Amino acid sequence: TGCCNYLFSAVLMLALAAPYRLYLANREPGFTGKGRLALYVLACFAAGCGNENTTPVAVARGAALILRDLLRRKRPQLWLWASSAAFFSGWAILVLAPATRARAAFYRAGMGLPPEMTGREIARNAERVLGNLYEVCFPLLLVSAACLAVYCAVMLARKERSAWEKAAAPSLLLGISSVSVVALWFAPYTEARAFM
Repeated sequence: TGCCNYLFSAVLMLALAAPYRLYLANREPGFTGKGRLALYVLACFAAGCGNENTTPVAVARGAALILRDLLRRKRPQLWLWASSAAFFSGWAILVLAPATRARAAFYRAGMGLPPEMTGREIARNAERVLGNLYEVCFPLLLVSAACLAVYCAVMLARKERSAWEKAAAPSLLLGISSVSVVALWFAPYTEARAFM
């Protein structure tokens, strides 16, 4: 079930991110007809139903790009609104489904936790998750931060008009990816594979 829940949905999420990457580079994502857009939005909905941990990243990415467009006084494109809403709708259906609640209750009971999560538990979970992230991924985070810093420095040194945008795109994506780590704060356990 892990393959269906995590691997396949991650592959679908990565494939569906292609238009966002084009949009970040100020290129058109290629939705020339309503049929293509409808299929894309349907796929975004399906991906949103995939798992509860990674979909918030897709929703945050869409919200960030919509906000970027609004701050630039540019009208966000229909595909951006529709795909973000589809990701969120699929995720909401998954999270609110009775089977998801039953699974969460099963885990909580098995771990000796009360039926409802408290603020104190979320704080303890956040501490555990960040500790595990540091323990498991610190070298990777350090290398990623160094690569990002070098990339941004090179882009800004070119003094091109779009250099700031080229440097901002990976920074935005790296920041948004942290949403999946925050999503782990609501889980009663954390496995190292969650950070992969």
